[in-house]
Amino acid sequence: MNRIQTISQTTHLKKAWEALKRNKYSYGIDDITIADFGSNLDANLIEISKKLRASTYQFSPVRGVALPKPGSSKKRPIRVATISDRVVQKAIEHSIADELMTAFDVKNKASYAYIKERGLLKAVGHINSLIKDGYEICLKGDIQNYFGEVNTRKLLDEMIFPVLGDDTSLNGLIEESLIQEVGNIQGLRKMLGSKQAEHIFPKVPMGIPQGGILSPLFSNIYLRDLDLTLIENGFELVRYADDFVVLTKTLDEALEAYEIALAVTKKLDLKLHPLSERNVITTKKAKTKTYLTLTDDFEFLGIAFTKGNLYPSADTFKKMKVRLKVLTRKTALEANSLGQKLSNVEQLTNSWARTYWFTSVDNHIKDRYISLNALLIKTVNLLVLSNGLIFKSDKLSDQKKLKRIGLSQFQHRLQSVKAKYLIDKSKVELVSIFIPGHKL
Repeated sequence: MNRIQTISQTTHLKKAWEALKRNKYSYGIDDITIADFGSNLDANLIEISKKLRASTYQFSPVRGVALPKPGSSKKRPIRVATISDRVVQKAIEHSIADELMTAFDVKNKASYAYIKERGLLKAVGHINSLIKDGYEICLKGDIQNYFGEVNTRKLLDEMIFPVLGDDTSLNGLIEESLIQEVGNIQGLRKMLGSKQAEHIFPKVPMGIPQGGILSPLFSNIYLRDLDLTLIENGFELVRYADDFVVLTKTLDEALEAYEIALAVTKKLDLKLHPLSERNVITTKKAKTKTYLTLTDDFEFLGIAFTKGNLYPSADTFKKMKVRLKVLTRKTALEANSLGQKLSNVEQLTNSWARTYWFTSVDNHIKDRYISLNALLIKTVNLLVLSNGLIFKSDKLSDQKKLKRIGLSQFQHRLQSVKAKYLIDKSKVELVSIFIPGHKL
């Protein structure tokens, strides 16, 4: 049985569905949501299975979404596939991931993104531990337009397909998943202007699509040589997708690491942002730069490393404000019940708490939390008002208003999660990374 015959079995398709069914309101270009697809699940999976077995399955165009980048006029192009296409692509991933991850040593010690039991927390924890162990220099690297610049022919012909070997039954679908056209380009032209829309969503797709099911796996594979080369040369690398830092004990070592990274990325047809000189004031925010870990403030993965303390970065606060504002758009107000609207707010505060529980809440960050919580209460007031309701008393404090409807301010939710983690034996290893000497 070849790979396409294997993934065409409804049991395999059902497993793929289970892995991506959580966000029930997500939808593709056909407006079919995950909830819609799930309401007729068996029939939908049988139809996909028939097409796969007959080799007639074709991917649909994607829904292009231009997400704002905090602090910038630029947009991040996300390509959202239909639910049917996501099921097929997730089944493909299940079929090939283990073989490819083993062949390319994707789980090497430097790689933290899209790998089970790794992730942001352990990446930040590793950096924090290295700083405490005397690594005084941090080289922060940035690859220019990584996902858009990946050489797909090199990725497929020199990396993916050779490992998959003689069974080429999935090769066509894999290749097609990287070049799905954007089906709502006319709407994007009206919203963004033709020039910007066609710049971020080119007619002939290039690179690895952000938002694609196979993109996390492929992005790690493509940067495998960067990981292994720096590791083999004795450097402490922490890479999360296309963002990376190298921790060293001297500036000369950091400069050597930069030259190595520059050479490897060039071989991969990628461009590393030029290294900015220390203490040189420029009008642009430096993309690749060295920092003194004990005295300089630097940001990585949405975390501000500030003289031994960890905080959500300024951009992280901006991103959360954008997400709150989305909840009060006219379409969101009209589409959901009050219960769903408030549930969406709760999901944001819970997500913040689970992601940043290890960060400090003190006077250094106080003003940012005050500003974020002011927007939170404004959002809640608008959601309640949109359903023709108001709070019984205007004299209620913001905190009491939130508590009355089962919500809490961002930092209070964070501290609640932190307190639970401190007494949770299953979290002892994680907690010890950020709170040395903590024992249960």
